[in-house]
Amino acid sequence: MPPTTITGPLSLGSRGPDVTTLQSLLNVKADGIFGIHTDEAVRAFQKSKGLQTDGIVGLLTAQALGVAFIHKPQPLPKPHPPGTVPPASTATPAAVLANAIAKELKRINESLSSSLTIDSDEGAAVFNRARKLIKLGMNQGLVLLVSAMAPGVGADFVANQINAALQLMVGGLGSATGELAKGGQDPSHVIDVMNALIGRIARIVDVVRKTLEGQIDGGLRAGVRLLRDLLDPLAE
Repeated sequence: MPPTTITGPLSLGSRGPDVTTLQSLLNVKADGIFGIHTDEAVRAFQKSKGLQTDGIVGLLTAQALGVAFIHKPQPLPKPHPPGTVPPASTATPAAVLANAIAKELKRINESLSSSLTIDSDEGAAVFNRARKLIKLGMNQGLVLLVSAMAPGVGADFVANQINAALQLMVGGLGSATGELAKGGQDPSHVIDVMNALIGRIARIVDVVRKTLEGQIDGGLRAGVRLLRDLLDPLAE
């Protein structure tokens, strides 16, 4: 029987049968998409083996997994012909991100509506104030994320903007938590709901960060796919 092989390197954003093989070895959902959960599983495995925890499956990680590694050189990007511009899908990352945040806001509102008890005019008013606090934090965070996408900015600036954006988004959820608790909602239930939402926001911001820092195989296109995956309730 031929030995199990992985052709790589593989990293966040990779897709295909080699990713499926990797996922089977790591006992995570084997859908062939190197998403957030696979990245977390790879990093945990690397840490357990004393390897560099970079989330990239190369020779050393493959050997630790007990499989043969075949190195496939990464193709060079094709230059755009003179006088042309990149496709819109790659030329407007800010628009893609804004759309992702808008969809997430809609999801948050739906989650709150279905999870909380709103049985009076006062309760509805509290709920609307909480929604506005969340929207404010999300939109303020979005402004910072878009600024981090500007061409020519340094790595420190990108890191600072992304960290500040996450704080604003999570802060909006935290303020809304306090508002809902004061409005008579069960505090422990509100906290459980908000913690789940904070986890999703953190994952979205992490994809943006890794995209901008060049950690996602396939660049911006792959980062956009991962954002869309995160907005899909059936995503990894």
